Amino acid sequence: MASLFGLAVIGFSLTSSLVGAALFFVLTGVAFQLLQTTSMAITQQVVPGHLLGRVMGILLLSNGITQLLGVVVGAAAQAVGLVVVYFVLGLAVTVFTLLVIACQRPLRTLD
Repeated sequence: MASLFGLAVIGFSLTSSLVGAALFFVLTGVAFQLLQTTSMAITQQVVPGHLLGRVMGILLLSNGITQLLGVVVGAAAQAVGLVVVYFVLGLAVTVFTLLVIACQRPLRTLD
């Protein structure tokens, strides 16, 4: 799902039509929601009950802190262009996801 998200961001960065951008935008939103739902379900399944509140709090806090990266991404977009930033970020998400899938056998076999 994360690789689908990354590919949708790459597609969004490369399209020049409004309809294509809208379709990739919807695909990005759907993929992100599936990613969030799956990651929360895995977190709740793997983390012991007595630590779940703390872990979920940190996850929610990290979601808020990532908004600060908007400053960095905005500066990068100002310097090199928004298309380049979207493409590079989409590529990074896709490559990182594929590396995690290849290297983390316990995540592939989660019961």
